[in-house]
Amino acid sequence: MEENGVSPPSPEVSPVQLSGCIEDLVKFVLQCAVNGDDLRLSAEFCSGLLKDEDKVVDDSVRSSNSQSSPQSDLSEGVRLYPLYKHLASALKHWIVSGSFFSPCENALSICEDDSLKPIKDKWNELVSQKGPELVTMLKSVKFRLHVQEPFFSQLKDGQKTIEGRCATGDYTLMQSGDLILFNNCLMLEVQDVHHYASFVEMLEAESLEKVLPGVLSIEEA
Repeated sequence: MEENGVSPPSPEVSPVQLSGCIEDLVKFVLQCAVNGDDLRLSAEFCSGLLKDEDKVVDDSVRSSNSQSSPQSDLSEGVRLYPLYKHLASALKHWIVSGSFFSPCENALSICEDDSLKPIKDKWNELVSQKGPELVTMLKSVKFRLHVQEPFFSQLKDGQKTIEGRCATGDYTLMQSGDLILFNNCLMLEVQDVHHYASFVEMLEAESLEKVLPGVLSIEEA
């Protein structure tokens, strides 16, 4: 699909690494929960994790002693917000290492309530199972594309089922069954590939409703 007469760049085909998309994936899941998707996560909780404030740990929370301690050094200059980035980093380490990770666990003495152990064990089991599955899925991705709003949300919600691109570069390699990672967080499978002589011909054949939901006429497109 051409925008303003300029062909979009060819899709990325390099292997997708967990570290390169985990933040976008976590942010996407949290935003879905905030927007009302039933993910068994509190919208208020998820909204707090997404809160974007440029804050650092205030000096007042550290010891007034002029000599810094190992504990205070851990917090100095750390960006607190948005919190989801810290969650994504810990989750990535958890998946890669196979064990729960706390950046302060070696420096701070944390007394864990015994009642929380079953919950932690359950999460460990879940991450140990689903983490490798996610890594395997990412390795199966053939292409990465970026789609602007509102088209990305329409793809996510199943309203937009046709994505049009100019058949140049790596786009010519796409075929049925390929997995595409949109915006580093939404994975969809190519069902079929059709070729058209022009953008207008594609719209007439596939219908505006499937290609550009909400657009009422080809002239408007």
